[in-house]
Amino acid sequence: RASHCLRGMYRALHKARDEQLNLLIESSMEPAFAAVIPVGYRRDFRSVADILSQLPVYTHSDAKLCCVVDALKDIHTCLDRPPVSSADFGDMHAHPAHIHCVPGTADAQGPLSSDDAERPPQSEAEQVVGDNEAPGRSLGADVMLPIFIYCLLGSQVPCLWSEAEFLQDFIKETQSRGHYGYCLVTLQSALVFLLQRAGSGPIGGGCRLP
Repeated sequence: RASHCLRGMYRALHKARDEQLNLLIESSMEPAFAAVIPVGYRRDFRSVADILSQLPVYTHSDAKLCCVVDALKDIHTCLDRPPVSSADFGDMHAHPAHIHCVPGTADAQGPLSSDDAERPPQSEAEQVVGDNEAPGRSLGADVMLPIFIYCLLGSQVPCLWSEAEFLQDFIKETQSRGHYGYCLVTLQSALVFLLQRAGSGPIGGGCRLP
């Protein structure tokens, strides 16, 4: 199908950066990033990583963006729970995760069906986030970004750079602003930071911030 061909082209185009991020993810870096998260914000974020792990499953760019939106919303859900001890926090893969979330339903459980994997999300931004609420905006970037990076690493999604490029290039222009735009910038900022951490040096071009 055309979407699969396009995604293959994006992976070929961004192969070098994808491989750098893949190596970083495979090196189990999430405990190191967990240490950056302030103690008062340390929770079991495996459900967030589960949401993000569905990014490659969806072929529709809008559905991919809903994954990111739902992940940021679920961070707030996790923060409403009691904190975890330092001994239990850090390695997401020390215990199996049990929550498998579908974009648009951050608290849903169970595996994705083939119909779910192809469906586009609801078309209006307010159907994903509230009219006046962007997930994550009530937290400062110094808290939200480390948590989100930690969850991205825990999701173990391959080829994250090309996924983000595909997402950005095929969403509606209106979704690059407002609620969706905030979520997209959070994803891109996390990937730029990770790529710099992977040793590529300053980023020029590539994953573009709106």
